[in-house]
This record gives sequence, C-alpha cells and structure tokens, in this order.
Amino acid sequence: MDKTKKTMIRKTLKDLIEERENLELKSSLSLMDEIIEAVSAFSNTEGGRIIVGVDNAGRIVGVQIGKGTIENLANRIAQNTDPRIHPKISVEEIEGKKIFVIEIKESIDKLIAL
Repeated sequence: MDKTKKTMIRKTLKDLIEERENLELKSSLSLMDEIIEAVSAFSNTEGGRIIVGVDNAGRIVGVQIGKGTIENLANRIAQNTDPRIHPKISVEEIEGKKIFVIEIKESIDKLIAL
C-alpha cells in the first residue's frame, strides 16, 4: 500500500473515531460478548462499524494479532448470531498500532438474535 493511501486510511479512521456515528469502540478482543451484541444491534438497524483497539476516550491502544485471530473473531461472531452474520473484518495500522475494523451491514431480516 502506498504512503498516500495509508495516510488517507489513518485520516478516515481518526475522523470515524471522533464522529462516532454508527460506531462502537472496544479496547480489546476480551470484550467479545459486547462486540457480538454491537454486531447484532448494528445488523438490526442501519449497520455500522466496530473498531477494536481503541478505548472509549478515542485513544488508540492497539490489539495483539496472532495466527488465526481474524478467523477466530469471524467464527465467534457467526456462531453467536442467528441468522449468522459474516461481517467484513480488516486490520489497519494507526499511530504504529494495529486495530480491527469490523463493518456490519444492515440485515434484511431485522431479527438478529444472540
């Protein structure tokens, strides 16, 4: 990825964090139950994003990413929602720290249960 695109992603993420429209901030993956609840809530409304690795004050704290972390996260979300939700999950780097951006689309069903 070129430097211009990385700068644009950082600016967009910082703007999202500051605006907080249709956005949930979670400091770590240890808040998995809250992440899944937010996925369900966003699916039942207009969709949204969850950024993992940013605390509620908007500080970038980062997350540890190991082998299989993204796959495990996607599987936990799918296994704990009915009908299953398969959000887009990406890893971004901001201020030298890695974060997850989970994008949830509005569900046609509108009855996503945990």
